[in-house]
Amino acid sequence: MTTLSTFLACSGTAPSTQLSYRWYLTNLQGWLVERGRTLEDVDPGLFMEWLDLHTWAPATRRFAVAAIRAYTRFTFGDAHPCLKIKMRAVDSGPQRTLSLEEAIKLLRYLAGRDELDCSNPKRVRDYAMVSLFLDTGLRAAETARLKVSDLDLAHAQLTVLAKGGRFRTTIYSSETRMRLRLWLSVRDRIAKLGVEELFVGVGGGTPGVKMTPCGLRAMFRQMAPKAGVAHFSPHSLRRSFACIALVSGASTRLVQRQGGWSNSKLVEVYSQRLPDMAFAQWLPTRQLASADAEA
Repeated sequence: MTTLSTFLACSGTAPSTQLSYRWYLTNLQGWLVERGRTLEDVDPGLFMEWLDLHTWAPATRRFAVAAIRAYTRFTFGDAHPCLKIKMRAVDSGPQRTLSLEEAIKLLRYLAGRDELDCSNPKRVRDYAMVSLFLDTGLRAAETARLKVSDLDLAHAQLTVLAKGGRFRTTIYSSETRMRLRLWLSVRDRIAKLGVEELFVGVGGGTPGVKMTPCGLRAMFRQMAPKAGVAHFSPHSLRRSFACIALVSGASTRLVQRQGGWSNSKLVEVYSQRLPDMAFAQWLPTRQLASADAEA
């Protein structure tokens, strides 16, 4: 695909999106070559055959379709058959969100017996990272690309290259600032020379180099059972950020601003588990029992 690099350069998408687009397009192209076909003459039926080979979630399937549609329109024009392919959005229901109790349990586990103890750099890093996730709602890719120079510890804020290639500034608590300072006090002796990213590997196969979104997901998979909570991902923490902030009294507009969402409707999507967390104190039988006790 001689035009792939040109397409990606002109797409106006974030680097992480370009990497995903490249993977989908290269994978499809290789599959077509094995069948003596090309993207130029592929039809919707053949494309769906390729798509069904992968056990992707509905959102991932839609993303793959969007990548192929964008490339074929750019390369072959508006008449290409693949542009007729449309994926209907599927409501997958509320996604994994940590409850207030789970979030507290996770932070207690990461704090350890003495949260100021730096003898375990991995614990110090993980404590600072999870705290930052919960305060800011950062995405995995944003956290992975975050540099030390992006932090403004004096004002407890940071500026990060966000989804869509735009920069956003967000704040964090004094508690998280303390945990970040603790991590920075041990990071310099772990990070390899020239590595600017804030969070780097500790131990394992790639110590001292920047972490990747996939690495973060693997890290949380291992962390969950140790902390005594159900499986969660970086995006679970983004949803938890929204729900906990709303339960605590923040307005939807403030949560939208802090989390970097383009509109308030997205906050509603990310806080679908909110009724489970927020309505308990207003349950009618609880109110009736309280009233009866006072009578």
